[in-house]
Amino acid sequence: VINEVESNPPGNDNSNSVIEWVELYNPSSEDVDLSGWILKTTHGRIGMGYLSGTIKAKDYRVFGKGSQWLDNEGDSVILRDNGGAKIDEVAFTDTENDDRTWQRYPNGENSWDFRWKTKEYSNGG
Repeated sequence: VINEVESNPPGNDNSNSVIEWVELYNPSSEDVDLSGWILKTTHGRIGMGYLSGTIKAKDYRVFGKGSQWLDNEGDSVILRDNGGAKIDEVAFTDTENDDRTWQRYPNGENSWDFRWKTKEYSNGG
């Protein structure tokens, strides 16, 4: 599932050094092969092409891309599997230009909160 979204990291949005990212979390007891999966936005922007690799059980994977991949307001990230089925979709707004992110709290649950980033670590709870 989509577990954390950083759409507005600190820095100039026009800089190549600013990376926006999405963290995936595998809440299951089995590893998941992400080959052919895709992250895209409701505005049609595809993150980094097809995903690859495996996300271990109860673990995290972060996928990032340069700034302006994710809109800061009124956007959503959609995760689709290699057959095109929607696995998860998360709407968010982040206008603060800081290290706070939109994240599930606790991990994998349906409640969301705007909190200090926990990239590749537990969101707590």
